[in-house]
Amino acid sequence: MWQAFLTRPIWRAFLLCIPLWFVLDNFVLAALAAILGTFLIGMLRELWRLRQAQSPTPPTDDSSTPS
Repeated sequence: MWQAFLTRPIWRAFLLCIPLWFVLDNFVLAALAAILGTFLIGMLRELWRLRQAQSPTPPTDDSSTPS
């Protein structure tokens, strides 16, 4: 449930905004920081997925098995 909930950027920003509101003691700064943090998390996640899709699978070495 949480994974589907956190894949949507608006919900991720909302969840980040609440603790940042208490830490920064300013809702506007907390909302801006949460939006920027959400964009950064989304960008890093997509870059990781692209890198995983582009990396070739290592070849298996079948020379050790007798034929």
